[in-house]
Amino acid sequence: MLSTVFAMIALVAVTLPLFVSGAAICKWEGKQVVQSSSVSFTVNGNPHTFIQTNMSCVGQTEKDQEAFGCNLKDFARNTTWAKARMNRQAHWNLINGPKNIFELGFRPLGDTCAEYNIPDYCARAMLSELSTVYNGEKRYPSTLAGALVLFGAGAHETAVCGTPEEEEANKEHVFAPKHRGAACWNMVNDWKHLFC
Repeated sequence: MLSTVFAMIALVAVTLPLFVSGAAICKWEGKQVVQSSSVSFTVNGNPHTFIQTNMSCVGQTEKDQEAFGCNLKDFARNTTWAKARMNRQAHWNLINGPKNIFELGFRPLGDTCAEYNIPDYCARAMLSELSTVYNGEKRYPSTLAGALVLFGAGAHETAVCGTPEEEEANKEHVFAPKHRGAACWNMVNDWKHLFC
């Protein structure tokens, strides 16, 4: 009887990270200078949005890396999220950031986040899919491109999914091979469409 109880506790301890982890679309608060090649302006409240998971890929055991999706591939880098040293966030179109890959470095946690009920594994799987187009070739950084989706999936509340037909069309748009600009808002909106 006691061994059964220990086995059940061990099972919970091993599988719990799969269920307690999750992801969000987040932003930082404060003033921010927004720049493109032709425009520069200051806004109250940082408009930059990004994906944030609950667990980092850095400093985890191999088992936890697998549970949190850290062994999934970042196709733009041609390596895993763990080997790319993904902490808890994926950014696109940061000022002075990379132009062909997600920025994964250590940054402050988001101040305002819209939570999505999804395990870190699935959140990173969706980022893996997005890394096939957010690679500097199919999608390149463009702040102005985000104006079309500025009020899409945001960091203040969890965005509502469309109908199955609408979301299928959205996914086709996400993976369209057309070379086009994309801001951080486009990236988080595309991530939300994959969630739906």
